[in-house]
Amino acid sequence: MQRAFSLFAGALVGALVGATLMVLFTPAPGETIRSDLKNRIQTLKDEMQGAAASRRAEMEAQLARLRAPQG
Repeated sequence: MQRAFSLFAGALVGALVGATLMVLFTPAPGETIRSDLKNRIQTLKDEMQGAAASRRAEMEAQLARLRAPQG
């Protein structure tokens, strides 16, 4: 659990740093940057939701195996 949280935190920090650097150093109009940033945030959100759903399914399967009668 600790490793998953560390991975999530690292990905989030990396995304924020990358987005900040992109905004600061990209010579593009503000509307273009905002649109691109919005798309990247949505993509990141979708990826995180997919990863969370996958992890939840794994944990539910593991819980079902643990609850199953052994014999």
